Amino acid sequence: MIHLIEYPDLELCKNIYKHPEIYSQDKQKIKSYCDEALQNGSVKVSYETKGAVGRFYPTNIKQRLTATLMWRRLRATLFSNTEYDIDIVNCHACLMLGLVEKLYPNFDVSCLKKYTENRENIINNFNLKKSCPFYSKDKGETITKKDIVKSLFNIMLYGGTIETWAKEFNLLSSDYEISQFVTDFQEEVKTIVTIITRNELMKDNRIKYSKYYIEQKRTKYGDKYDEEKIYIAPRKIIASILQDFERQLITKVMDYTVSELNATVTAYCYDGFQVLKNNFKSEFIDNINEYVSEIDDDFKYCQFIVKDFAEPLDMSKIVDNKHFNMTDYKCTDDSYGTRRQYFENFHFKLYNPPCMVKTSESEPCQYIKMNLFGSMYSNLYYTKRWIDKKTSEKKTQEIKFLIGAKNEIGWVNDPDMRTYERVDTFPPPLKCASNIYNDWSEFPILKTTLDNTADTSLIYKHFDLVSNNDVNVKNYLLNWFAHMVQKPGIKSRVALLIHGEQGSGKSTIGEDLMTAIIGKSKMMVTDKIDLLLGRFADTRGKLLVCLNEAKGKDTFNVDNLLKDYITRATCEVEKKGIDAFTATAFDRLIFTTNNENPVPLEEGDRRWFVVSMDNSMKNNMEYFNALHKAFENPIIMRKFYQELMDRDIDLWDPINDRPKSEMAESMIEMNKDPYTCFVAFMLENYEDVVGKQYRGRDLYQKFNEFWTTTGRGEFKPNQTKFHEMVKKRKGVVFKKTSKFNCYEIVDSE
Repeated sequence: MIHLIEYPDLELCKNIYKHPEIYSQDKQKIKSYCDEALQNGSVKVSYETKGAVGRFYPTNIKQRLTATLMWRRLRATLFSNTEYDIDIVNCHACLMLGLVEKLYPNFDVSCLKKYTENRENIINNFNLKKSCPFYSKDKGETITKKDIVKSLFNIMLYGGTIETWAKEFNLLSSDYEISQFVTDFQEEVKTIVTIITRNELMKDNRIKYSKYYIEQKRTKYGDKYDEEKIYIAPRKIIASILQDFERQLITKVMDYTVSELNATVTAYCYDGFQVLKNNFKSEFIDNINEYVSEIDDDFKYCQFIVKDFAEPLDMSKIVDNKHFNMTDYKCTDDSYGTRRQYFENFHFKLYNPPCMVKTSESEPCQYIKMNLFGSMYSNLYYTKRWIDKKTSEKKTQEIKFLIGAKNEIGWVNDPDMRTYERVDTFPPPLKCASNIYNDWSEFPILKTTLDNTADTSLIYKHFDLVSNNDVNVKNYLLNWFAHMVQKPGIKSRVALLIHGEQGSGKSTIGEDLMTAIIGKSKMMVTDKIDLLLGRFADTRGKLLVCLNEAKGKDTFNVDNLLKDYITRATCEVEKKGIDAFTATAFDRLIFTTNNENPVPLEEGDRRWFVVSMDNSMKNNMEYFNALHKAFENPIIMRKFYQELMDRDIDLWDPINDRPKSEMAESMIEMNKDPYTCFVAFMLENYEDVVGKQYRGRDLYQKFNEFWTTTGRGEFKPNQTKFHEMVKKRKGVVFKKTSKFNCYEIVDSE
């Protein structure tokens, strides 16, 4: 048995287990190893053989991780900055060559010797037709040609076959070509394996390995295993022999490195070991190889080198989970306190409405009924540890995290559990009280580093189109968007109404532009007005709502609700199964349409800013492809966001600074009282109208002409409604006769 101390990079130990390239099933072991390193500054590891033969293995390997057993990229990440990896070149081939020459000096080993002396050329010249490198999902590694060909020769060294090798790498017969040298090497090695494993000098090794092998089989099969029928394949015995000689050599060299070179050996790695860089000089490798040459002829072909570590993991890929993650939960210390701390990062109890709440970054809070919460997390446990007073034995008990056990606490009955009175969203500059959970999260664009050289000109070109090339309109629009990001908690109280033809890009300025900046979770894009104004409408936490191509008949019917929506400071939220509650409202509205009169705009309106855009780029795919590439480029969008933040809007008034557009004036005109306008139209356009009597259907026909001529759109009153309303207008005299009703228009002056 040997004992070593490993010194992983403590800074990386803090979160390396979270790396996305590490398999979830390995995270717990890595976390435990790193926790021990962080607690003690190092990790002590003991090693022993299995059955007094072969390699060393770390003790308790089922419970812990060590450098010996680490994935090579993980090991490189934790140790490459401070340690050297000392390895034997082509270890087992060189050990086999030395051993066979010692036992059988006259035996022909020309192929094995050629391989040990020219391995790089042999590997490079091997005819492998499979494209390399490639990622092997099974191995979790990027596989190179060298990896594949080395594996072939290693398999053959243990008496394995080419078929075994091909199966391991999923190779077809057409993926490789076996040369005469490889065939000769295989036959030569088979003979070497046979004569070495049968040699009398290897008897002790065979006995030790056989004893270990039988013990393993008995453990697995019990009394059913008949040791009289034992047959141990030569490949297993040769592996044991080579690994035993490997261990002897590594142990001797490690002892020499410590005692004679005064270097610090930190980890045993089968055919090599690790040393600290700070007290290992480059010339020490020459000293080690000189020492090896003097030990024994068994090792005369073995050479040590400082081997490059594998490529370390890219630590920038580690992103802390902003949502509850079962793997992370299991990776925490299993005490109640630690697991409660992790659990409460994403959960709390709410009093109004009474329920449990689950949170995650950039997503609305999830409201969960009390009776459903327990079943959701019935698989969560923590561990209680204590020492039995009578027996002094260490004892443990798995306890359900939520409900606890007899005399043991559970989270749902913990008096100190995380609680809030209610949930609301308070963007800057709004302030949130400590008893209210603030559901606001920062804009995702802030995760991108600002590059002041980024070109945002294409975005401004699109603002030119939307504003119909009116500078005043363009500046108003830019200020409107700047207000959204500078003061997200303060509503502008003005909605944008953008008119344009199909394919003109009118909706792009809202849903595509702002998605990159504020994130999808802070937006709603819909063509259904019920999602804004219906019973179960939920715009809680939304900063921007884009209502695209909603039908005019829908908006006219809910005009008053729509006006209230634009200016409201709070909203009622009714979730199915959860009591209704009130939330802060700070959502802005962009309404896009190709309708000439989508809302009943009136004189003196304070809620709408109306613009009809330039349609010259309609369906221009080259233009829109370039525009969307700009929207999808986080560097460009980060620069545009900063430009919005830098706009001076301290004196800007969203209501009073609105430029008046031709379309707004046209809509106001169209939405004036149609009956009064009709009377004026008749007096202005027909010379003989005054004093003339019209039957009801004839006057309605004139009304149809008026409606069409003035472009009033699709909401024309029916004949009954027209008759009811027009007779009440000034300048119209209604007469009821025995035959029919008639209307007379008089000069209202």
